[in-house]
Amino acid sequence: MITGLQETLPKSIGLLPFDGGVTGCMRLVKEQLSWGTKSELKAEVLRGIKEIGSVLYWMGLLDIVLRELDTTHFMQTAPWLGLLPGADGQMLSQNAGESPVVNLFKSATAAIVSNPRCPNPTSFYTMSKQAEAAGSAYSLVFLRF
Repeated sequence: MITGLQETLPKSIGLLPFDGGVTGCMRLVKEQLSWGTKSELKAEVLRGIKEIGSVLYWMGLLDIVLRELDTTHFMQTAPWLGLLPGADGQMLSQNAGESPVVNLFKSATAAIVSNPRCPNPTSFYTMSKQAEAAGSAYSLVFLRF
């Protein structure tokens, strides 16, 4: 198909011949590189190319695994932050208010502080404020990307 398209184009464009796959690569190696005639160098170069290809393949697999791991972590974290996936892949905020985890910390703080035997309510207020700050920071990060 590509060869047919190239034949119909004007010759003045000067396109290079299309050789895909192994045959094109072997032709290029034979035409361009002189190491193909030296057998000891040829084996070493081919082994190096094979190792580079293996590393690139391994890095591709690692990227897939890390993306799946990130997706799993996000799917476990997003509901606590009040985030929902949108139809177009964007993140939507569940409500305009605070996230469920912030509401949880606020209600726990209110319940603990309302107890007359609470020794130090200031630390619980601080924890509630830190949860608010973390919730808004995470929401900004997730809604931005």
